[in-house]
Amino acid sequence: INGLLKIQSGTLKTAGFDVSNPDCLWELRKHCGMVFQNPDNQFVSPLIEEDTAFGLENYDWPPDEIPGLVHKALEQVGLAGYEKKSPSMLSGGQKQKLALAGVLVMNPDIIIFDEATSMLDPCSKNEVINAIRKMNAEKNKTVIIITHSPEEAALADRILVFKEGRIIADGKPRDIFSDENLMHSAGLEPPLSVRFYLDLKKNGIELTNCPLNADELVEQLCA
Repeated sequence: INGLLKIQSGTLKTAGFDVSNPDCLWELRKHCGMVFQNPDNQFVSPLIEEDTAFGLENYDWPPDEIPGLVHKALEQVGLAGYEKKSPSMLSGGQKQKLALAGVLVMNPDIIIFDEATSMLDPCSKNEVINAIRKMNAEKNKTVIIITHSPEEAALADRILVFKEGRIIADGKPRDIFSDENLMHSAGLEPPLSVRFYLDLKKNGIELTNCPLNADELVEQLCA
């Protein structure tokens, strides 16, 4: 990709970097943060406050400003008061929130989540998803989620479907998931609510819109 793409408020922009150029890497990291599948791989300190401050210290941030920024980042993900604890004492969901705090403290324009909820139980997964959605809404950050979960993808404004390293579809969740040929070609399965909608349609019952979740499905069935 020649240039880092940003999708924000429906507009496709470039952050002005050639991501294939190694000379841009250090500057690129200031604009783009990443949360990985296994949060334990991102921790570098035995204390939560030190771990969250790691990125700022690497960029020689003024030492007197770091504690306030760390507290603010932990507060954003619901971990305020945990500063003196060890990451090893946290639950899976809390660890992912801590990994997110370590990215948020750097205030990047773009945050990428690489299968960030795949190792979590349903409760922890919901906690992390809610934290991501809150951050996206309140901080106006561009969020890119790499996932095999149709339920997670359905929360996005825009979906890019990949197959063998190539983009084979690009569109809104409702359009992507209701395209049966596309789903079959990509080897993907749409959310349960969409499958229900398609089955009803095949049997002559057509709902007003393709529902992306159970709430939308119930609302249309009860209308």
